[in-house]
Amino acid sequence: MTPTDHGAWRRLLAVTVATLAVVFAMPAGAGALPPPYSNFDYNEPFVQQTGPETFVFDWSANKCEDNDITDEAARAFRSDTGQVQLMTSHFTNYRFLAPSIDGPYTHPCTKIMSSHNNSDPSKFDAKEWLASPWTPDGKTVYALTHMEYRANDYQGGCTSTATCWYNSITSAVSTNSGATFTHSAAPSNLVAATPYQFVFNAGPDGYFTPSNIIRSGDGYFYVMFRAQPQGAQQLGACIMRTRDISDPTSWRAWNGSTFSVQFVNPYVVTMNPANHVCAPVDFNSIGTISESLTYNTYFKKYMLIGNSIGDVATGRPPGVYYSLSDDLLNWSNAELLMAAEITYSRDCNLPDPIKESSILDANSTSRNFETVGQTATQFYTWYHLDGCNGTLDRDLLRIPIQFSNQQPGGPSAQMTTVDSTPTVGEPVAFSAVGSADTNGTVEKFQWDMDGNGTFERNTGKDATTSEVFSSTRQVTVTVRVTDNDGKFTDDTVVMKPQQGAAARPAYCDQVNWKQKRPCRDR
Repeated sequence: MTPTDHGAWRRLLAVTVATLAVVFAMPAGAGALPPPYSNFDYNEPFVQQTGPETFVFDWSANKCEDNDITDEAARAFRSDTGQVQLMTSHFTNYRFLAPSIDGPYTHPCTKIMSSHNNSDPSKFDAKEWLASPWTPDGKTVYALTHMEYRANDYQGGCTSTATCWYNSITSAVSTNSGATFTHSAAPSNLVAATPYQFVFNAGPDGYFTPSNIIRSGDGYFYVMFRAQPQGAQQLGACIMRTRDISDPTSWRAWNGSTFSVQFVNPYVVTMNPANHVCAPVDFNSIGTISESLTYNTYFKKYMLIGNSIGDVATGRPPGVYYSLSDDLLNWSNAELLMAAEITYSRDCNLPDPIKESSILDANSTSRNFETVGQTATQFYTWYHLDGCNGTLDRDLLRIPIQFSNQQPGGPSAQMTTVDSTPTVGEPVAFSAVGSADTNGTVEKFQWDMDGNGTFERNTGKDATTSEVFSSTRQVTVTVRVTDNDGKFTDDTVVMKPQQGAAARPAYCDQVNWKQKRPCRDR
């Protein structure tokens, strides 16, 4: 894939810079769109659309104000009451509330954070997008913010908005379940800035659009972001991590060998800039893709999703692309997930393009939706044009999708169970008899019954098995179907075991049970 280049980004900014956006929500299943929007070209068999495309928010009908627009990829977390909060923020930050990722959503017209619009670039406190929330308990919510300083908002002398654009990543926190966010006196909340001060008509410069935050098994929190080329800083998608998400100064970026890059404030520190820039991660594979980062329990790999201009020379269309990784550093070559017109490559004679893309899974056991399974929901912004000019009219939509790792010429895998909510201690049957191989024979069925990524059970050519679950822990069961050529395909089902009617409710531990408080994995 040809990554998004600097020139394409500059062209995009020059046309659309004044048209940043967010959106509101209709009940789940409402508002299906007519063709061509309800029939995107998905990259089957890897991924397929499993239901109609529906509105989450229609800007023209549901906005709280004109600047209430969707301008970041959709993020979500579960509050301490179990309610889902969805964020697709702009520099006027609102939120969406729902009982589930699948809706129905409400959209309170109360801002959860306002931008400070500080005209001093050294404060890193101008226009602020809440971009990356993460909460340990649903009450205290830490967030990274995409901070834009655009000099022509405050003074003259700029040839364009884009050339006077200076970006950084800052932080904010909520102590009331996401109802409001604040931050310490700027610039003490600065997380990541390039080691260069603002220069008129030299941009766009800086670090942009942090992904959602994920916590890995090593105890670190990770986030990816886009870096613009400037001085020693190269173009690409960078990654940084911390063990203390509450400390904005604790993040360290990858330098190509270790996570040792410490970000500095170029207005207060004299240093060698080359020592304080991040090294883009696997640029030849992912380019600048950094919008949506999750761990996929179906593929047992990290998954990165974002928009790309594709590659006209090789016939790769613009659209949403994906990449997989075992370690967050080495990524597979980005492949098409869904072909679509995007803002980076829009043609004024074609349908309105799409913008920010992400995926979320209603079945994720993570409070912060850090995981995605075989089935998920794709969110994106539908960006409406006026001729060839951008507008504030942007809608948030979602599409249910399903992944498959079926290899070309390989078998299909199809697993069913008699009960996805079995009683603890009682056997439940699984069947993969619907699996098939059109150009050979199925030779082996293997099963991962505990969701740890290891196929501990081999039933040979027998496509059935059973299992007794000993706890109420949610488990993703996977079958691997292998054909006579050695090619294989997996299918999964999410199991949610329940206590028997006479047993106490399925709470995580004795403390939570006594307090009648449902537990949720973080």
